Amino acid sequence: MGCAFVSYFIGNFLKIFFICVILLLSSIGGAFSADLPSIQFEYKDDTSVDLSVLAESSGAGRHYLPLDQERYTALGRGFLIQDASVPLKAGDRYRLMLICGEIFPSGRLQGIQLVVFDERKTPASVIQRIRLGAGEIPEIIVVPDDTDPAVLMFRVIRAGNDTEARVYSVNRVTGRLDEILLIDRLFPDRASLDVTGAMEADGVVKIVSLNPKRDESVDLSEAMDALIDDGIYQPGGYPIDALRNLKLARNGWEDERIYLDGDKIRVDVGLSLVTLSRKQVVDVTAIYEIDDGMNSCKLIDLFFEPFLLYRSN
Repeated sequence: MGCAFVSYFIGNFLKIFFICVILLLSSIGGAFSADLPSIQFEYKDDTSVDLSVLAESSGAGRHYLPLDQERYTALGRGFLIQDASVPLKAGDRYRLMLICGEIFPSGRLQGIQLVVFDERKTPASVIQRIRLGAGEIPEIIVVPDDTDPAVLMFRVIRAGNDTEARVYSVNRVTGRLDEILLIDRLFPDRASLDVTGAMEADGVVKIVSLNPKRDESVDLSEAMDALIDDGIYQPGGYPIDALRNLKLARNGWEDERIYLDGDKIRVDVGLSLVTLSRKQVVDVTAIYEIDDGMNSCKLIDLFFEPFLLYRSN
């Protein structure tokens, strides 16, 4: 089976799997609560999906709260997807709302927005509105928690099964959101990451990172049969010359997550080292840390491991 076909299969499998997970975890009768667990792109050898669950869930409708009450007039017509409270230093609170304008039977949502909403007065008013386009399964993850958020991540599946994420800091004085990080297919160039790889004999991949400075090796020797089947290595354990050099890319479905590590807020960005024909060979995780000012982040580490299909355990 070719690597391109496998990548296509995994992308579509993930999309179905995510939909299935959310349908099982969310409350079908109303909007998502702000403490909905984030969806992680994690795999184990025993990962499986019950096809009967997929069959039952595929036709199930997602139900969101219509914004048809008078207090939501300033938002316009639409639906509430998820919300959280934004505490201010003055002691007041704004409401952070993830909303959309239209919902299609396919699961695609149009007019997705993040809105900072002031409900302290009548009529309520919009403090900030961030327009986020269209996509499927949008969600927000707030850190450290939904009662006292300092940073949040917005995630959505765009057309072509590409996942996109945006990280925002929360200004405790104004209640407004400031974008810190945009994670999409252009991320490696935007982040000025200079990471390359070279496949050598017997499944060894030499990795050189100039920014940040790192030299590492990844051993793919136990997956040599799969590498040969995918047309990356030749029988005998030598790489195909035209595919030997690897470049850093984001294919669009790698992991991205935000979490609290001690007293530090960190963001993991999934990337890939790919051949010139876009075949994935090595998975890369770039680990960022939000600075104390909550308006920027810095790269603190890189982690390399074999691509999912070439891992021995």
